[in-house]
Amino acid sequence: STIFRARVFVKKAANGNLAFGLSKGSTNAAVPPIYTDSIYTTGDTCLIVVGYEIVDGTSNDIVKLWVNPSLTYIEPAALITIDEPTQTDINIGSYAFRQGTPSSGPFLKLDGLRIGTSWSEVVKGFALQELTLAEAREDLNLDGIPDRLGDTVLVSGTVISPNYQTVNHSYYIWDGTAGIAEYLYGTTSPVLNLGDSIKIVGFVAHYRGLTEFTPLTSNEIFVVSSANPTPDPMVITLAQYKANPEAYEGTLVGFLSLDKVSTSTWPNAGSSATLKVTDGIDTVDYRIDSDTDVDNGTEPTWPRDLIGIGSQFTSSASVYFDGYQILPRYYDTDILPAGTIPVELTSFAASVSGKSVTLNWTTATETNNSGFEIERKSASTSWQKITFVQGNGTTTQPQSYSYTDKYLNEGKYSYRLKQVDLDGTSEYSKSIEINITTTVDKFELAQNYPNPFNPATKINFSLPEAGNVKLAVYNLLGQEVRVLVNGFTEAGTHTIDFAANNLSSGIYLYKIEANGFIQTKKMTLLK
Repeated sequence: STIFRARVFVKKAANGNLAFGLSKGSTNAAVPPIYTDSIYTTGDTCLIVVGYEIVDGTSNDIVKLWVNPSLTYIEPAALITIDEPTQTDINIGSYAFRQGTPSSGPFLKLDGLRIGTSWSEVVKGFALQELTLAEAREDLNLDGIPDRLGDTVLVSGTVISPNYQTVNHSYYIWDGTAGIAEYLYGTTSPVLNLGDSIKIVGFVAHYRGLTEFTPLTSNEIFVVSSANPTPDPMVITLAQYKANPEAYEGTLVGFLSLDKVSTSTWPNAGSSATLKVTDGIDTVDYRIDSDTDVDNGTEPTWPRDLIGIGSQFTSSASVYFDGYQILPRYYDTDILPAGTIPVELTSFAASVSGKSVTLNWTTATETNNSGFEIERKSASTSWQKITFVQGNGTTTQPQSYSYTDKYLNEGKYSYRLKQVDLDGTSEYSKSIEINITTTVDKFELAQNYPNPFNPATKINFSLPEAGNVKLAVYNLLGQEVRVLVNGFTEAGTHTIDFAANNLSSGIYLYKIEANGFIQTKKMTLLK
């Protein structure tokens, strides 16, 4: 049987306007619906939100009603809240629209229905476009100014820095596609902590060459959760940083064994300074801000491994490609003894072709890396070492590795890497799981890996039947920039390598067309 719960009503009031009502369940004289004020007019479009909160126990669920609520991403106070203990709780897993007596009206035109398990999920996309940080800071014409300058949008990210301002709001956030400087003048509220996951409604800004995101108000900065993991630094050389510093803006980066230029002076406590650091060939500005704890620490002995955020402050308001610098965040974690930054695994992925599994992984940097033991586990076996892949010792250059495990039986398998140092110490990667089947039962275009990538990535697609396939890459203007597959292709799972050496950083689309199946996904190129 169907039990109708969280019922919504509408009636024409004595003043000629409309009122919306709510009940937890069936109504009668003892338990009538509760109505809003009669302030809504016929012919208008309204956004009605109904919430059903499932509470442990019997007959104690709660229903709520909003009419034209503020479309922020934090749930506002409801117009009506009902906890009626005489009415039973919901049948989980069903919903219904039920027309009342047709002759009595009013008549409603339903424009759309959205169902979700959280407030942010339901209101998402009604009022604001949500962008990744890479999309928010996009600069396709490479003029140094973000293409969406001044656009009001929603972004999300994890806080990766302290507040760089004493009287203003100035943090850096990262969402996996890119990082950005968040800046709001005149307030330090709300106070954010490292690892806070936040959503911000604001606009894309640009100041002294630095792309920023400015919240509309402090009330448009929403903390979703706390104590989330923050990204590991992307370990690069000064030459790599200086070759394309815009690509590292807002990104946590690391450098091995840098020395201070002798003319630079470590700041006194409470003061700021811009030092210059070098690897013996290239030099970069190292900006120590007095609003961090870095200036309070005694000057370290050099050389040092340095971690910081790529940033920019030009001396001229009209010069956009100048003033690049590195911002340390914390004295204890960002200024390390030389050789401290270990092997940094930047990607680990698996693809299936028939009864073979190909493992691909990359590192951004390696310190005393002997190599990788590859371990496999199945439903009938525990973790077992299947091979060893030689590492590259100590290097600051990105390295790519691959291994193919062949002649597997059907079933699920898990793989992990055991990275082993020259002194015998080791560390495990996260495991990944794959499924070996003899047949492919559906068309599918997988997410490329690694993603973001530079400059190469892999794209997997599955075909349950043979046929003509076109797989192509497009820019955000819809222009075709590369055709990867265009012709007859056998059924099965296929992996395509895509090298984007001649393309600029940004968001790209890749689309497959196969026997009437069409699917498009995004990927991010970061150089």
